[in-house]
Amino acid sequence: MSQHHDPLLDMKRQICEDIWQSLSRSRRIASLLDRVGLDPNFWNSAPPCLPAGAQAYLVDSNPRLLELRELYRTSSHPAARHSQWTTAVIASDLPLQAFRGDCAFIWQRRDWNLPIVHLLTAYYLEAAGAGPLMRSLGEDNLFGIYTVPYRESLPVSRDLLDSVSEIRFLDKWLGLLNGTLTSVLDIGAGYGRLAHRILQAVPKVRSYICADAIPESTFICEYYLRFRGMGERAHAVTVFDLDTALNESKPQLAISVHSLGECRRDVIRWWMGFLKQHSVKYLLLVLNPCGVRGETLVSTESNGMPGLPFQFDLREAGYLMLAREPKYLDSAVQQFGVSPAEFLLYERC
Repeated sequence: MSQHHDPLLDMKRQICEDIWQSLSRSRRIASLLDRVGLDPNFWNSAPPCLPAGAQAYLVDSNPRLLELRELYRTSSHPAARHSQWTTAVIASDLPLQAFRGDCAFIWQRRDWNLPIVHLLTAYYLEAAGAGPLMRSLGEDNLFGIYTVPYRESLPVSRDLLDSVSEIRFLDKWLGLLNGTLTSVLDIGAGYGRLAHRILQAVPKVRSYICADAIPESTFICEYYLRFRGMGERAHAVTVFDLDTALNESKPQLAISVHSLGECRRDVIRWWMGFLKQHSVKYLLLVLNPCGVRGETLVSTESNGMPGLPFQFDLREAGYLMLAREPKYLDSAVQQFGVSPAEFLLYERC
């Protein structure tokens, strides 16, 4: 698979390695870095561990990927007007075979999620009663993911820890684990991370629609859901097939993990109208702290233009806030845990 390298990202990694080398010359600082798990290898990704057939399938020349790219190239669909997910970002930071690694889908190393940060988060979730859920979901180190050993040799990853946090929030407010929700729409589903985890945890969810306006995401998500054995209950669909998919599945909940905040306001407005049209009752937004300024939700505009508030677009579509919580209820973990965020749950009235 041919992938373009991002010189700026390579430079940042080199700078971090140089800083580490400089700091580590001090025995005291070297001891501190060792205790948080930071060493030169932290920045170096090993070749991804792949299951049989993945290396041959996940390539730029795959006919299915070429078909999806051509479909989007010739389209003027309103949901495909990208601001953050540009062609350059996709070419340099979306590896087809290491799609669970530190890339545009999920920041891991570059978000300074050190081993000590993973362990803090895992211990916090276990103390909150999520240990059985973590162990039942598990982690297998495939497709380039970064993991840290935890209790009983259970590796933990941001994929696993984020999914457990999101499932717990949805269970608290909507009774997810009790089977109160049977159909879900995931907006900007990426490689299908949350679809895989929710379907693992909740057998009563019969339909999970993964929507994405990026051909590479749809291609990878189709493959990943098949690989995880979720093909009968989860489907990766293009934005062109959304109407049909929602008419059949009638989702009660739409989820956007960081995705809507990475869109232009006009795209967000389109999505709100679409959810209203299909009578989707609940909407969960997971936003980076920088995407929530007090009560203001901020879009990502093109060409470096300032973000625009979009909470009014939610209200116009009838969505009123039902709950808002930090990703971690403990303030120290919210400061130092794996990639802090805000959970905002809306109900359409």
